[in-house]
Amino acid sequence: MSNAPHFDIDVAGFWADPYPALAQMRKEAPIAFVPQLNSTVFTRRDDIFTQEKRIDIFSSHQPAGLMNVLMGHNMMRKDGDAHMAERTAMFPAVSPRTVRDTWVRQFQAHGDRILDELAPRGAADLCKAFALPLSAECLKDVTGLTNMRFADMDATALPTIPATGKSRRAATPPPPASMPRSTT
Repeated sequence: MSNAPHFDIDVAGFWADPYPALAQMRKEAPIAFVPQLNSTVFTRRDDIFTQEKRIDIFSSHQPAGLMNVLMGHNMMRKDGDAHMAERTAMFPAVSPRTVRDTWVRQFQAHGDRILDELAPRGAADLCKAFALPLSAECLKDVTGLTNMRFADMDATALPTIPATGKSRRAATPPPPASMPRSTT
């Protein structure tokens, strides 16, 4: 059990729009235990930056966590040397230099093409008609799965990303209260 100050939230309200509660938490208890989430929440960047390195207390290892269930035990749920080994292997593909020299040009080309296709319509749902195809096309490039249609990538990737937007979030129930979470 955390010894941080307790901060209660309305789960449905937090799920629909977490930002008002997070702003209040940031003012009143920037590090707080939220009983409804069974988690200690850090709301300030500097606290997160400092504390995330304390893997003896805030480990990423969550064997029964949703990410492991959906995607297997991956870099995001490993600490220390195991995390660094995977991070080092993938870093060249996403380094700032590679992003600048490769991905920006390709991502911009996808964006321009999608906007050109949308222009004759005169109006569109920005999320569905632009953001989803753009993110899927970019993910196809980064993963090397370039023979997929963007809709197939979207259908494959989206279920692994909880809270992908208010319209989807509102239609998706919150995670079960029994889901294991990292706590202090």
